[in-house]
Amino acid sequence: MSGSRGFTRNLHTAKTKPAESEGIDDQSSEEEASESLVCAETSIVTLDTIELLVESGSVSEGGHVNLSSPLVSKILDVILLMMSSNQSIYVMRLVFATQRSVITKFPHIIFEEETDQCSSLCYHLLRHCASSIKEVREEAIASIYLLMRQNYESVGSFSRVKIQLTIALSRLRSDSSDTRKCNDAYLKRSLITLQNYAENDKELASTRFPEQVKEVSKNLFMIMRDTVRMNEVKQDKDSAMRIDLMYRIAKGYQNSPALRITWLKSMAKEHGENDQKCEAAMCYVHAAALISEYMYMVEHQPSLPQGCIAFKQISPNVLQECAVMDDVLKPDEDGMCTGGEFSEKGITNLLRQSADLLTESNMYESVDKVYNLLSKIYLSRRNNHYLGGLHRNLHTAYEKMYHMGKKRQMGCYFRVAFYGEKFNDLNGVTMIYKEKPFTKLPEIAHRLQNMYYEQFGDEFEFISDSKRIDPDTIDPYRAYVQVTYVEPFFEDYEKKYRKEDFEYSYNVDRFYYSTPFTHSGSAHGAVGEQFKRVTVLTTEFSFPYVKNRLQVVDIKERVMTPIEVATEDMMRKNEEFDEVLRTNRDGKVDVKMLQMIIQGAIGTTVNQGPFEIIETFLGEDARKPEVQDDKYLRYRNRLKFQCKTFLNNIKAALNENRNIIGTFQEDYQREMEENLKKFKLAVAPFIFNSQTQAEVKHNLNKSYDPENSLSRTMSYDYSGQS
Repeated sequence: MSGSRGFTRNLHTAKTKPAESEGIDDQSSEEEASESLVCAETSIVTLDTIELLVESGSVSEGGHVNLSSPLVSKILDVILLMMSSNQSIYVMRLVFATQRSVITKFPHIIFEEETDQCSSLCYHLLRHCASSIKEVREEAIASIYLLMRQNYESVGSFSRVKIQLTIALSRLRSDSSDTRKCNDAYLKRSLITLQNYAENDKELASTRFPEQVKEVSKNLFMIMRDTVRMNEVKQDKDSAMRIDLMYRIAKGYQNSPALRITWLKSMAKEHGENDQKCEAAMCYVHAAALISEYMYMVEHQPSLPQGCIAFKQISPNVLQECAVMDDVLKPDEDGMCTGGEFSEKGITNLLRQSADLLTESNMYESVDKVYNLLSKIYLSRRNNHYLGGLHRNLHTAYEKMYHMGKKRQMGCYFRVAFYGEKFNDLNGVTMIYKEKPFTKLPEIAHRLQNMYYEQFGDEFEFISDSKRIDPDTIDPYRAYVQVTYVEPFFEDYEKKYRKEDFEYSYNVDRFYYSTPFTHSGSAHGAVGEQFKRVTVLTTEFSFPYVKNRLQVVDIKERVMTPIEVATEDMMRKNEEFDEVLRTNRDGKVDVKMLQMIIQGAIGTTVNQGPFEIIETFLGEDARKPEVQDDKYLRYRNRLKFQCKTFLNNIKAALNENRNIIGTFQEDYQREMEENLKKFKLAVAPFIFNSQTQAEVKHNLNKSYDPENSLSRTMSYDYSGQS
């Protein structure tokens, strides 16, 4: 720090020359100049003293200077105080140089002992990176880079600096009431310089250090950008965009659990305001899993969930909250597990909130899994009062599940595709939206159409069909939105254990929609010419999730031949029969649905569809492909099996109907039985062999005896259910 007196003379010249050029020579200007000189000289003397103290220590075998930790801590306090004060550019350069010197000689103090000082240092350095003065920005970003480098060389990772920089950015954004305190443009330039330092560092070029520095700078920039956009869309109608921005900000704070939990709670609040209770519940589940993960790393407590893996039974998505050991070394020492949330009470509060919301969402099976975690905590504390309430709530949930039966609805799904440069980063992106139960396609289409029309005006266009869009054929400067109803997609083996409404809506990440077409160009045609394009969409995560729309990451298409389309159609008809007959076996007779399906199957005006399918693909003159490969023969046999099942289902449904109808419906029963007889005689040549055909004809030629066929008719009057 020699040459400080020469600096004083230079500073005096710099201060007096502008005043002389303007002809100003008043006493107040001289006093201000003198005060500036005294302040600068005081700072330089302080820095000289610090250098003398550092040099007075002895050098250890490891090359570090031996000096008591309390003294070094006080030295760092002085440097941090000087960084937080207004200083001249020259003095700031000296402050940064001294800071780098102290950290180089005492790395263990900042990287292993004093977490608070590391946090304060990162905050002030990042604040100066947003300075409007180029020289200050250059010194500050150089200090940050060397801080990362020294942290990496000391412990093989710069996780502490990474975490504290992320926390510093959050604090900087919350403290900044105007752009003078935190200018995003200047901060972005500094982050680019940080990446350049890492790329040009030849000594560490062969390590992962440059890549990690790039990831940190990118993450900081993303948080900064999304926070700005979040402020812009606060009053916007696009709640899905607000949730997406909150989600990205929370993801940016992945290594700062306290900040991530804050944003997860903000997302839960936003979902609650939009009546998206299931998504709000998932936010609380993720927050509880995150707390459990870090508490498990600090201290193993048998009564508490053992990290994120314990929450997998509620949702497999919570595994995202697993702490990456590369980034988190000592969560308790790094100050990441402080505050009342990181406690048993914090976890139980979050779990109870999620259970209440899941109950309101009719997700009773998930409520049971949440209560499993809560019960272990209450049992360990012998909290019988809360245990009693928990089991009462669980009893109520199962009672509701039983009484609601098939009337439970978890949500509807829609594919929403965005096209056009006006959508910025959404251009070309396809999303799956989860909407409230019973939401119709026109309803969501009308909402999105109005919202984007207000935003883009006449430059917005809504695409009403589900045809494929070639981006090269549309105007890139207009905004296009395409909405399609989709359903969860399951393989055949999955359908065996996905029987209930909950299973149909839980842990779902694949959806499909069908587009009918013919080779003639029209969408619909004769049964033998009807093709179908099935599009299967895979999302980045599974529903339900912490947000109500998920990006599609994979799209697969498959063209179904006419015989496959016909087989699927017959299979759906049989599934309808199975559903209503299974409901009947459960003791809940839905007479209206039963008779509606019977009428749809063998009513005189509608049974042409099944007969046309059978005649087209199973008759002697059936349309066959030029090459009848194993696949075609397999589907032909499958269609024949579905047709036989269809006949059996009609017969079973008529038998059930005979047992529940009143005398006023005898004519209806006779008509349906006669229709079944005619239909069976008509299709017998196509689906039965010659011996079976003869038996069928023999049995059916015996006309139905009205007295026998209706002998078991119940006397109960179902006139209100006809």
